Amino acid sequence: MNIKNIIGIILMFVALASCSEETFVEQSYQTEMCTLNFTMEGVKTKVETGTASSSYATEQELTVNNCFIAIYTNKPGETNTWDVKVLSDNYEVTKTDKGFTISDIALPFKTNLKLVAIANLPEDNLDEYKSKATYQELVDYASVVTAFSNKDGLITFDPENLIKFGSKDLFFSVINQDVEIVLTQLAAKISLNLAVGGEENDSPTFTLNRIDIKNVECQSKVLAPAGNSTSLTLTDKSLPFSEEVTKIDNISFYTYEKPYYSGNDDQ
Repeated sequence: MNIKNIIGIILMFVALASCSEETFVEQSYQTEMCTLNFTMEGVKTKVETGTASSSYATEQELTVNNCFIAIYTNKPGETNTWDVKVLSDNYEVTKTDKGFTISDIALPFKTNLKLVAIANLPEDNLDEYKSKATYQELVDYASVVTAFSNKDGLITFDPENLIKFGSKDLFFSVINQDVEIVLTQLAAKISLNLAVGGEENDSPTFTLNRIDIKNVECQSKVLAPAGNSTSLTLTDKSLPFSEEVTKIDNISFYTYEKPYYSGNDDQ
């Protein structure tokens, strides 16, 4: 067999392999344009003020600037492994009365999908989140660390950047199908009211030089964790607060719930 025939046979097999791969992709990922609707009706921010507590969410706390979307599917013949990444990117949102939408997003049709949505994901985290090839990799990685700020008298997190998240199994059976995803919120708000004892109409004035905050959670897992996760607890943070006061109303800050632990821990 001469060299031309050998090369011809090799090229034929390459062409057949390419055609088979294209057919598999087309069959697995026949896409249709869809609209994702995100609702935050259930988003609440717990507030504690001494003896009183309530649940509510302010307009600031419901702000959504962007939303990271990751969607995974299964390898042929497998179920609930979510080892194939369909897309992973950050999207601009359109606000609605209930929350926000992401329109004209191309998603696989008649295919089981696992969707993860993280609203207000910090830009510094985006590349790492986008790099996760499987759902499990995202679950293992997805924790959020929030920097402290002292914006508008609020210590710790900026309320307009509070992270909201949701996860949902999807299966689009009709063209242009809308789907609703319910988001929850990671942070809780703590408000303190401090009073100085004294006779009525004769309250002394004190100068407050700083506020010390301890044992505030600055990290939270985003998705259901698999295995151990570490805690990032702020053990001591002092902020300048020079003011003459007789009482302090509504010193507010945000904290996360304790991250998940699968082993023994004393925190």
